[in-house]
Formats: sequence, C-alpha cells, structure tokens
Amino acid sequence: MSGAIFELAKTGRSSCSATGTPIVQGNPRVGFEIWRVGRRCMTWQAPSAFLGRLVVSVALDNRSKCKFSGKQINQGRLVVTFTTGGAKGEVPTTQLCLLSEAAPFIQNVVSETGAAFSPVQMPGYNVLSSKDKKIVMNLMAAA
Repeated sequence: MSGAIFELAKTGRSSCSATGTPIVQGNPRVGFEIWRVGRRCMTWQAPSAFLGRLVVSVALDNRSKCKFSGKQINQGRLVVTFTTGGAKGEVPTTQLCLLSEAAPFIQNVVSETGAAFSPVQMPGYNVLSSKDKKIVMNLMAAA
C-alpha cells in the first residue's frame, strides 16, 4: 500500500468508500490501494471518515508486513489499522500499518484539513499500557 496519498480531488467522480458521499472536485481526500476483485485499485475516503476509523493496537505476532511501508511488523510494536469500504454493505477492508511509519501521513491529513483529531479518541488507545500511550502521543504530537 505504498500508494497511500492525500490530495485534492481531481474530479468530482469519486465518492467516500466509508459513507458513499460524493467527494467534490477540489475537496481533500485520502486514498490507498486495496485488492478488490482480483486487482489492485485505489479507494478514496473523506479525511474525516479516514481519521474516524483509525484503530491503534499492539501487534500480537510477527506474521504481518506494514501495508504503508512494507516493513516487517514485529510482536509488541504499535500498529494502526486503516479501514476502507462498507458504504455499499460490503465488509470493510483493513490494512495494518506500523504507527511509527504511518504517523507522519496521519499528521499531514490532520494538518492539511484542520480536522479535530486526538490520538486519545482512537479505538484501542484506552487498553494500551501507559508506556505505549506515551509512545502514541509522542508519535502523534503534531496531530
């Protein structure tokens, strides 16, 4: 998923994969590649939908790769889940990413849109250890 991007919509043809709402040309949108019907495709979301669906957790094993950077995810590392889809009743697609790699991208979305965002509000934050909470806050300091 190295194709995760934040941009202003080039046309008015895209819609938010989370809500189904059209994304007007010139409005900000967040996109990342997913595997759908046997091929890779870009899926778009409104920044508020993207930020509202982020989930933070601790990796439970060593079996995953970061979909943002391609790096190995080791057990105990902080991860964030990007979620897309669901607007048409389909099961949403999730992408597991290292928080350390994805944090600058998330910070950019927040700063460019002026969105109200706090890592404390992310699902999963409250069950983290106090040490992990501090790490999350440091990584997301600019958000």
